[in-house]
Amino acid sequence: MGQTLRTNDQQELVPSLGSPPIRAIEHHHLPDAESVYRHLNQAGQLKSFQPLGQNCQQLAGQMEINGVTLLSYCGSGAKFVVEARPLVSLVATFSGAFAVRDSTGKVKACTGESLLVSTGSGARHYSSTTDASGAALFMEPAAIRRTAAAIAGWEPEQALEGAEEPPLPLRAMTPLDSKYLFALLEHIDACAAVDPHLPIRLGLDDLILRQVACMLQPELLEAAHPQSSSSQDRRSRQTIDELLDYIRANLDQPLRLSDLEARSFHSRRALQDAFWDKLNTTPMQWIREQRLTRAKERLEREGSTLSIRAVALSCGYRQMGQFSWDFKRRFDLTPFEASRPSQR
Repeated sequence: MGQTLRTNDQQELVPSLGSPPIRAIEHHHLPDAESVYRHLNQAGQLKSFQPLGQNCQQLAGQMEINGVTLLSYCGSGAKFVVEARPLVSLVATFSGAFAVRDSTGKVKACTGESLLVSTGSGARHYSSTTDASGAALFMEPAAIRRTAAAIAGWEPEQALEGAEEPPLPLRAMTPLDSKYLFALLEHIDACAAVDPHLPIRLGLDDLILRQVACMLQPELLEAAHPQSSSSQDRRSRQTIDELLDYIRANLDQPLRLSDLEARSFHSRRALQDAFWDKLNTTPMQWIREQRLTRAKERLEREGSTLSIRAVALSCGYRQMGQFSWDFKRRFDLTPFEASRPSQR
């Protein structure tokens, strides 16, 4: 099966491989082609694996984030064939180069570049250079469609439209999209280093799905909502008021932008505009303000009987460092100082 390695001993035991991209998750050391095939074929996806040269050394690790799968890997050069799967994936190359070929064409990504691999229509042929490392994100097309529907402000049943769309060709991501993807992967790694469950609690899968949805449908970023009638405006204001009540009642929970769009039936642009018109801020900025205000009130009222961590968690913060930073920047005092008025 291969040996399971933790972050602090991965490089010590297999120094020739370097470091895997996502260091916060456990990796399996796969020292030969047979162990690689057995390990990766557990998901029922690998048809063949052939190392390039006599040396075969691989590290592979995996993380699940609310239905989105993150794969981190590095190793010696190889060729392998993967069964057709109804998944969309983003492939980021941290070092070396990866090439992918299927019935729609062939693409290659070198260090710092990335690829968008859609569902395709058949088996895929991959190849990597020696000492290549990368990370891949896999997601269901239906989840992408639901996210696109939320961004566009469609009714829920509209997310099912286009379910039988033809496969899209392989494509290289733009430098800007690649930069965002690498930053997102580094953020996931940093969160998982604090707590393996933190990427799930923060709903980071929503950021991934939104990026892919907007890559596949760039018009989601640009489309402006049509002018509304006075009755539609009233309904919109009522919907926003209901959404604000929902947010206030759920500040301790992850509040993802796609969920807010889906709940309000507002498109991305319409929701942003509604918050600016009513509150002169963005949805996420308003949520952060509500969380910090509630935290300050609780610390001032109950600070002596509650831990600062408990207050942060009750207001939706999962990282104490971020909570302290946001609190200090907003109120010009630390959470500790707020919990003890006599210290100010």
